[in-house]
Amino acid sequence: MKYLVNISRLLVGLLFIFSGFIKANDPTGFSYKLVEYFDVFAQDLRSDQDTFYVKIAVDREVTAENKELLYHFDTKKYISVERKKGEIVEIPGDSIPLRIVDLNLQNSENELRNVGVGLRDSNEVVPVVITAHVGDKEVHRTELLVDYENFSDIYQEVDVSEYIKGDSFLVSFFNSLKPMAVFLSIFICVLEIVFGIAILIGWKPKFVSWMLLLLILGFTFLTWYSATFDKVTDCGCFGDAIKLTPWQSFYKDIILLFLILIIWFGRKQIHLLFSKNLTGKIVGLFAVLSTAFGLYSVTYLPLIDFLNFAEGKNIIEGTTTPKGEREQALMEIDYVYALNGEESVHILNTETNLFSPPIPDGAKYVKVSGERIIEEAYKVLIHDFENINNSFDGDVTEQIKNEEGYQLWVICKEIGDENTSAWPKVKDLTKGWVKDELPVYAMTSSPLEVAEAMANEEGLPFHFYTADNTLLKSMIRSSPGIILLKGGTVVKRWSSKSVPEYKEIKKMME
Repeated sequence: MKYLVNISRLLVGLLFIFSGFIKANDPTGFSYKLVEYFDVFAQDLRSDQDTFYVKIAVDREVTAENKELLYHFDTKKYISVERKKGEIVEIPGDSIPLRIVDLNLQNSENELRNVGVGLRDSNEVVPVVITAHVGDKEVHRTELLVDYENFSDIYQEVDVSEYIKGDSFLVSFFNSLKPMAVFLSIFICVLEIVFGIAILIGWKPKFVSWMLLLLILGFTFLTWYSATFDKVTDCGCFGDAIKLTPWQSFYKDIILLFLILIIWFGRKQIHLLFSKNLTGKIVGLFAVLSTAFGLYSVTYLPLIDFLNFAEGKNIIEGTTTPKGEREQALMEIDYVYALNGEESVHILNTETNLFSPPIPDGAKYVKVSGERIIEEAYKVLIHDFENINNSFDGDVTEQIKNEEGYQLWVICKEIGDENTSAWPKVKDLTKGWVKDELPVYAMTSSPLEVAEAMANEEGLPFHFYTADNTLLKSMIRSSPGIILLKGGTVVKRWSSKSVPEYKEIKKMME
């Protein structure tokens, strides 16, 4: 048992230290994963709302209906009915033509339904009832008479606030954690490193074994939840250094749980590696060092950069499928066709676009009964580098990729959520850059009007382009962040705390 406990201590301690160090190297990236989990839990714990159901009944017969889900933030829903004269339809064999009155039902989601009310006579009047339900409860009713000559549109506002189901306190709790994600990220990293060191040197074995057990139970639940419900596709256990699928992460945690249980049951056999005083100092030292390391990485940039836009990486290589690799997945799709009352399955190969067996003449399509991926497509490292555009220049994605000389990127994930004290330095840097007629590409996920207003206020000498928020997060862990490239290759990166002067960059370019 003693040997088993010591082997488990070694494996668990080293893995916890490694995991904590990798995440402390990039706590901002780990915070993105935490926010993903908080969003998932907040969304999954929301109360299921009822359906807002609107229908029109003409002469007691329901002729149109519209449904839309209520949302937790809904207070009012709207029903709009536009009435107008339609065509007069001659019915063969009927001496009285049919006069059509069109009722166009429109609700909050702008789904239009046309209801043709047929009248045999210009003076004929037809009763129409418009009702709205939330679940099984009727919350609105309008009764009217429709004829061919007199028309007036209807616009109704329905108060649904009292029918919105409240959320539990857990939804607010998880939403409240999102602003603290970076702090929690560093805190978790420090815990992993400290407890990893502690279990190796035997510091407070009872306390540490309990804490390790609680941590691994929490991690195991998260990875099980991700794998089972396909919620967070990458748990971020080892940051961007080692990517694991949800099930791989879950199995890894199961193994760790087994090892930690061995430590927990054998905790009485764990002894101090050094004196009690020295052991405590070592644990305290690593707590301070790991906290400082995490704070440094947040303030500046990761010491070891595993991102796809790290220095030396080329965006053309990262966004291009290598020669010989498959650009699209090879699939087989099962189509069901019927001929003379008998159904048969014909398999379509998406590469050759041929069916096996061939579809016989006269057969009619019935349905698609299944599909399989035979060979996966090659996954490029940078798969969302697209739609970088603004109203001045349009889409400049290919232009950025094909720049042969130096170019400067200014990355601001969201306007209003950045280090605003960096803008004066960015302004001084880019003034010289623009003066020398070198290209600047400033990217944000915020609306362009918001970005342009901020740029005008700060006196920035460039326009912004919109880009995907996930893409911007993967470019640099700073907002704003500066990236220098040459010929599509990343040369240097700076955080908002270390924006360089233009003369510094110019010297690098000589």
